[in-house]
Amino acid sequence: MSDPSVAECIAPSAVEPDGSGVVELLAAAPAAHRRVVAAQLGLAAAADAEEIAAVLCDRERMARIVGALTPGARMLVTKAAFLDDGVVQQSWGGRRVSAAVAELERHGIVFSFRGPYCLEHCVPPDLRPPLAEALAAPYAEALATTGRLAPRPVRWLEAPLQLAHDIATLWAYLARSPVRLKTDGIVYQRDVEKLFDALPPFELHGPQDVMEGPRLNFVLRALRDERLVRVRVDDRAGARRELVAVGDPVALLAAEPERLRRRLVTHARGSVIGAPALALASSLEPGTVVPLERFGAALRAMCDDTGVGVPEASDLGLGLGGLHFAWLAGEVVVGLGESGLPTSVRTGPATTSDRSHGRIVCQPNFELIALTPPTPAERLVLALTCDPVPDQAHVFRLTRTSIQAAQRTGVHAGGVMAALERLVGDLPQNVARSLSDWCSSVHRPLRLRTAMLIDTGDSATADALLAGELGAHVVERLGPAQLAIRAAELKAAEAALRREGHSLEPGIDRLSGRFSEREPAPSEAEAHWAPVIPDEPPHGKQVSTLEHAAVSPAPVPAAPSGRHVTPETDDPIEVVLDAIERGTDVFIVYAGARGMSERQITPYEVEGAAVHAYCHLRGDERSFWLASIQEAVAVD
Repeated sequence: MSDPSVAECIAPSAVEPDGSGVVELLAAAPAAHRRVVAAQLGLAAAADAEEIAAVLCDRERMARIVGALTPGARMLVTKAAFLDDGVVQQSWGGRRVSAAVAELERHGIVFSFRGPYCLEHCVPPDLRPPLAEALAAPYAEALATTGRLAPRPVRWLEAPLQLAHDIATLWAYLARSPVRLKTDGIVYQRDVEKLFDALPPFELHGPQDVMEGPRLNFVLRALRDERLVRVRVDDRAGARRELVAVGDPVALLAAEPERLRRRLVTHARGSVIGAPALALASSLEPGTVVPLERFGAALRAMCDDTGVGVPEASDLGLGLGGLHFAWLAGEVVVGLGESGLPTSVRTGPATTSDRSHGRIVCQPNFELIALTPPTPAERLVLALTCDPVPDQAHVFRLTRTSIQAAQRTGVHAGGVMAALERLVGDLPQNVARSLSDWCSSVHRPLRLRTAMLIDTGDSATADALLAGELGAHVVERLGPAQLAIRAAELKAAEAALRREGHSLEPGIDRLSGRFSEREPAPSEAEAHWAPVIPDEPPHGKQVSTLEHAAVSPAPVPAAPSGRHVTPETDDPIEVVLDAIERGTDVFIVYAGARGMSERQITPYEVEGAAVHAYCHLRGDERSFWLASIQEAVAVD
């Protein structure tokens, strides 16, 4: 079997087409930078970007790299891997690069970008999953050893692409019946119960189940981030705010099952402990069976050691909570014990059907019967056009109300009848006639729009303007001499007119709308439902700080009497950690908000990315960012 390419080593969901991937960044770096990285990784000096990236994307090699990092550098990559924060550090003024950042840059993990005021040190998005698995590898090895003796569950509960079915049904419900929102964007409680009922029934997720609420929140968050919902405000009716369905969910749900599963898993990583739990599960061999309680204990130990906060829960609850959305996405399988409750987890994706479509038949009594489980795309059609039949999850009923609501959305190409015929084949004659009658009186809602009009004075001038540069900004010609343009493009239209020798009279005849048409500030509700934008490409010019870091090492401060000077090679974070173990003081040079300062501290413990210590300068307890400690000297 041939070795996989770099593109195959990286998950498709993680590959960034905007040039911010590790291959693109290595290719854009100076040749001297690549030679330093290649030498650090044990490659030939002439190694190209593809060869270097292949080493970084290899699981075993990345684990060895991470294992050899200093504590400070490992803490920075933890921030990127588990918290999905690409910017691991900023060097204000760009005059000093910390030893941890220089170490990561030498390994090809971090890249630097110079902006107007600072240097940003970033980890590429496609390196974060390998980093997460490398950090989890030691804990996975211990977990796999203890998992071999674990008892097998009574049965396995697979949920292949269950989240895709949840997305389909909830989007269809919002398309038919938008829900009201409060001022802060929260759904009114009376509509929350309806959203619960809209979700397809699933074992272990009954109406009173503790995970039903997180399941609903997760599906709504996925719809938001996929840009499939938006806030609609009707200013004619007292600012009525509603959450409505928008976009084309078919483009997401009709994808090949494996690609769809990977897409869903990216959303599962967005939960509080989803990324660490997925990294720990991915580090285990596929098919490994581990008790959920032991998995939760290993997850807690890993998060505590790497500074990632975990919620207060038992080991069993932590293990199930961390893998809950990954399980519903089909990334892992949960095993049930004799009591019918989750007791263990099996790594590896759930079995997905390779069928392109299910078998669904339409009865003359207006019922659709699913003989095999429908695909997510088919579930969308069923949820839009039918009402569920109580206590019969495989039966769906066509009604006048459901058909007219689905027709009004205008989602289906060719209308509701065409969508149903593609789903079930030929419809019974009485069903086809009824559907045709129900759809005949349904029209899509119209919209009231405003426009800015340019009055050209005569048709000849309007013809000439349409044929020129202004034509790109004209929405519609509303008369012989009137051209409608977008208000937001008024400045561009003015520039086009000036280039063609025309000018606009001062002022404007305001018939409707606003002259300025500035982008309105989003309300609290709209901001609540705005999609989370993935990492944008780093701003500024890509630079290499390796030469600067190697030539200008940070000097060790002169130690007053009573202080023990450590060697220059000692990492400041290692000095602090060693002082915590020995219970001694540390003299540090700290880059704070007000500049550089020298102080003596008594470190107590590391909390996340900071050390909690007693500051002798302030005479009080303080927290110091580890990445901002430029130098540290142990005090005798």
